[in-house]
Amino acid sequence: MKTFKNILLMTAVAGTLFVASCTKEPVKTTTTTPTNSTGVLKCKVNGTAWQSEPASKMFITPTDTSYGTVATLEKGELSIQGMKITGSDTSNLGMVLVLTPQKTGTYTGTFSIQAADGALYLPKSDLNTLFTIVMGYTTTYSVTLTKVDEVNKLVSGVYTITMLAPAGQGLPDYKITEGTFDDIKFY
Repeated sequence: MKTFKNILLMTAVAGTLFVASCTKEPVKTTTTTPTNSTGVLKCKVNGTAWQSEPASKMFITPTDTSYGTVATLEKGELSIQGMKITGSDTSNLGMVLVLTPQKTGTYTGTFSIQAADGALYLPKSDLNTLFTIVMGYTTTYSVTLTKVDEVNKLVSGVYTITMLAPAGQGLPDYKITEGTFDDIKFY
């Protein structure tokens, strides 16, 4: 069961990977509402500001449509995913949390395939990056949910993710700090 839940996280993250890998077909974007500070994931990646696209921003390819930020809450499991496609930046961030009965509070751990919870940052949306991060990096995370409003279907919180590269391979570490999300709509 834990493996299945973590596969959901990987599937959520991998679901956006096709956007960057569709090099033959152009990616069309459309925004139906203006970008604001709510409904997106924000953080600093190695000290540089990062923000996901809003839920209203769609990425359209010949085979699928994705949204900039999306969240779901189903059977006590919260999944949040945000992507950014700006020029050559095709990064995304995802987290899956099995909620406690009180729902708000802090969720921490070390990412592994067998864990029920997890959080990852992908600096580039392609399969090589996904496999390098999942199989080689040591990733720890802390997500504090400050609001889970099931009536209005909104979630808010703060997070950090530390991703240490495997030794001797010349890969960068990633420190995700000052992470926030306010009133992300979930379905």
